[in-house]
Parts: sequence; C-alpha cells; structure tokens
Amino acid sequence: MKAINFVFLILLFFSCSPIYYAPNAHNVPIFTEKNQGNFSGGIVNYGFSEPTGDLGGTGLVAQTAFSFSNHFAVQGNCMFSAGLSSNVNYFDGALGYYKPINDELVFEIYTGVGGGYTYSIFDYDNILFKDSLITRVNSNYLKFYAQPSIGFHKGSFFASLDTRIGVLSFNNVRYDTTDSLQIANIYLDALYKSHTLIEPAISLGINAPHVQFKWQIHFNSVIGKEVLPRYTLGTSFIVGILLNRKFME
Repeated sequence: MKAINFVFLILLFFSCSPIYYAPNAHNVPIFTEKNQGNFSGGIVNYGFSEPTGDLGGTGLVAQTAFSFSNHFAVQGNCMFSAGLSSNVNYFDGALGYYKPINDELVFEIYTGVGGGYTYSIFDYDNILFKDSLITRVNSNYLKFYAQPSIGFHKGSFFASLDTRIGVLSFNNVRYDTTDSLQIANIYLDALYKSHTLIEPAISLGINAPHVQFKWQIHFNSVIGKEVLPRYTLGTSFIVGILLNRKFME
C-alpha cells in the first residue's frame, strides 16, 4: 500500500507552489523632531520561497509616517503582490517612539497591527490519466508586530537596520478540495496555526530636497519547526516625498 501511495504521489504533482505570506517593505522614517513626514511608494521583488525554493513575484508598496510630537509618531503601510499562482494583499498601522541618540543616529520602535488576504490557485497534472485538477485557496490573516531600529543620517545619505518581530495567524480559510494528497501538498495545515516571524531589514538611500530614494533588502524566518509557505527574501526600491526634514537641506 505504501508503494502504491508513493507511485501516486509521483504521478500527481502540482505545477505551482503556494504562497500564504509575503512580507511587506519595512518603514523606518528616521524622525528627529515633531511634524516630520514621509509619503512613499515603490516596488518590491521577492526572491526565493520556502519550503519549495521557487522564485518569487513582484508587488507594489505604499508607506506613510508622521511625527506628531517630539518623541511619538504614527505610520501606515500597504502592499499588493502577485506571483505565478498566488496573490497577497496587506495593510497595517503602527504607533511608535523615536529618540535621536546624537546628531547622526536615531533609535525608533513601532508596534502595530495589520491584516491581509491571500489567494492561491493550483493546477494539478495527473500524468497517468492525463487529467488536471484545479484547487483554490483563500484566507484572511492578522499580524501583530514590533519593529525596533537604528537609523543613521549624514548629509544626503541615510541607512537603517531594523528587525520586525511578529505573530501571524490566519482566519476565514476557504478551499475547494477534499483530496488528502492535495491538502498535504499545498500545506493547508499552515493556515490553522500561528507563526512567529523574525524579519530583519537593511535600508540605504539618498535624500534630495523634499524627495527620498531608498533601496532595501529584507529577509524573514519562522521560529520553530512549523512550515509556512512564504517568500523569504525581498528587495524594494521606494521613492518618497519628505515633509519638514531640515537635516536634508
């Protein structure tokens, strides 16, 4: 019986891999005083995915942040991504604290909550019977996170290092298959568990008068042995409009 199951597993394979989570670009505004703001948009390219190692997709990101006092700020972010077989949309809001360490270094930490929607479609090819099975998976998800960072600015150059630590959970899961082999192959169990994420990022950029150009690379990993189909590497290029950033003039 085990031999039959093994042969069937080879004959029935899925041509596309699921993606249930795509990390958004990190928002590290490097505020130094009250009434400063960032309003940005750009693109994100995703590299490899886990657990399959497939190449990723692309997405659009939008970010905004505003310091409403000398030490506190708010920010909002959204993302729309598309891959070969999966789409992931996400938005969040966060409240943060910032404190300049000296003329060039700034410490910031934001805590926030976000929500999103993931949709995947899979085309299973049965070689033996020359048949095809279409499976669709939809789910909403919720994420709570904290994001501490250190930012550096000198003249028109800036850089930052941050780590986003979050807890991700899915809800309202919907799928249109009852086949146990398909369910195992597309990791549906991952949608019924919570996942703790560690997501470091490095950002580099240039500030022109009232305009910012930023490049970022960000990674993510899951704490523990749970499998979460996701993009593990992303690079972003973001262009923003700056408000009241005196040190950039």
